Amino acid sequence: MKNFSQLISTNLTPPFKKSKKYYLGDWCNHNLNDDFDFKNIWDTKKKRNNDHKYLKKLFKRVIDSLSIELNNYHKKNFTKYFWKFLIWIWLCHYLNSNYFKWKSSAINLKNKKKKLIFYYNSYNNICPKDSLSHLKYSQDSDFYNEYCFSNILQNFKGLTIKKNKKINFTPNKKNLRSQKNIFNFTKILKKICNFISLRTNKKKFVINGTFSLKNLILLCFKIKSFPIFIDEILEDKTIQLTTLNKKDIEKRKLIKIKIKAHNDFEKYIKKSIKYEIPSFFIEDFKKNYLKIKKNIFDCNLIISSVDHYYSDLYKLWISLHKINPKTKFYAVEHGGNHSSYNWDYDYEKNISDKFLSWNTNKKNFFSFPKLIGYKIKSSKRKKLLYVGFENDKYMVKINEGPKSFDKLSSITNLSKFSASLDIKILNELIYCEKDIRDNRLKKKIEHIISKNKFKKKGSFKKELRNAKLVICDYPQTTYLESLVSRPTILLFDSKKFWSPNKNLKNIYYLLKKNQMLFDDPINAVKFINHNWSDIDLWWNSKKIRKIRKIIIDKFKIETKYDSLDSWSKFIINNL
Repeated sequence: MKNFSQLISTNLTPPFKKSKKYYLGDWCNHNLNDDFDFKNIWDTKKKRNNDHKYLKKLFKRVIDSLSIELNNYHKKNFTKYFWKFLIWIWLCHYLNSNYFKWKSSAINLKNKKKKLIFYYNSYNNICPKDSLSHLKYSQDSDFYNEYCFSNILQNFKGLTIKKNKKINFTPNKKNLRSQKNIFNFTKILKKICNFISLRTNKKKFVINGTFSLKNLILLCFKIKSFPIFIDEILEDKTIQLTTLNKKDIEKRKLIKIKIKAHNDFEKYIKKSIKYEIPSFFIEDFKKNYLKIKKNIFDCNLIISSVDHYYSDLYKLWISLHKINPKTKFYAVEHGGNHSSYNWDYDYEKNISDKFLSWNTNKKNFFSFPKLIGYKIKSSKRKKLLYVGFENDKYMVKINEGPKSFDKLSSITNLSKFSASLDIKILNELIYCEKDIRDNRLKKKIEHIISKNKFKKKGSFKKELRNAKLVICDYPQTTYLESLVSRPTILLFDSKKFWSPNKNLKNIYYLLKKNQMLFDDPINAVKFINHNWSDIDLWWNSKKIRKIRKIIIDKFKIETKYDSLDSWSKFIINNL
């Protein structure tokens, strides 16, 4: 076809003859070409904030309608709260990821004068198993994202659509956790505790993901009780993509999202969402419902900090318990929240009876549970430990931080460090991976600092023992873990990325003023070169110790085991 250019959605897009290529995103830059120029629509703070406000309003309209429709579909009479609790997080990611794809496509089509052809691989009615499956495949799967792009792009005029041959898709399943023998002792311990607690605890309670295993057992002993490990009862280790058959599709046609569409994107959502809802909430709901019903027991209190986001079985279990008004559900903030807005539209505040936040002006009488008993043994402290922000390959949520691959602070900062750090300090530089989902970042970092300096996921605490100074380029839980144990600095542009919420503006001012937060990597390099030999002297100075105490008090950090006493009193009072 003459005078046509090809629109590329992912690395899987089949090439169409020798046409010029236009790319929908930097995720297509598979070979990390330096001349690959792409502007991410959410790198601009103003656009990011405006889209967040729009999607929050759309989310509220859709979740209300969908909650009613799911009741109708299953012929149930559950409350809106029941369904909202179940689908909230999936719907956040679904609307965010699809709107990003829609808007990126619209901008590309508008700015190209030549005629465009979209040539894609054809698959049949792919559907994620549950919320976690949708998240994982949306974050980094070229295959799943190509499928989503192909659905969206067929709604645009002025684009020629060509299908590649239809590809047979078999259910794609991944195991999230390995079955190594090392975990057997913990598994047996949990089973024994569950057997005893479900038969002896007079007032039953579940604390999930909030404390370490050791701290949870200590806490329960203070309450004179045994812990209940709900994750062992509701174990589900797989994420999966599957396909809908003709019967499934016909039944899903009955679902109607009754919202007034204000634009073409909303028209698309009304049409497509019924076929993209995870099977957990539709075809598999009855099976999962009956499974959970067998594991219902009188439970007075549920305290959770992690799994109420992505474990649909656990959310269903909580929702069925919440039918009883005597059951209280408290959501505990997982880590340090610095952001000026929430990507999940205040999910935990809306679904819990009480939301326990650490970044607040309110005085909590208990401490941040993640760091109780937290202690890092010192070894030969000589390493410069860098912990970086690791973005998803594909956008699944609007939050703070850079969005384009080439805007990731780790790449820029480590390049500047390699060029300007004193050679003796540079030799001690290592990078600790948190959870890289885009392998391009790993390749880039290894190219900058060498492969042997890149430490894989799970190595952070081990490497922290050897750290003389820690650099974090994002202000989340890892920063607090470092702060209580080692000299630590932040390195990011607080105006462009990671702008603080109102509770933290004064702290950010103090951090910048006292060289604990840097906007510019060159200034950070100058500070490190100058203070490296006496970094502990700087860290333990009266001025810096005062600021550290302000942060520790702000986030209710208490590392002594005595702080479990206040938690035990809180639980007893709420039982």
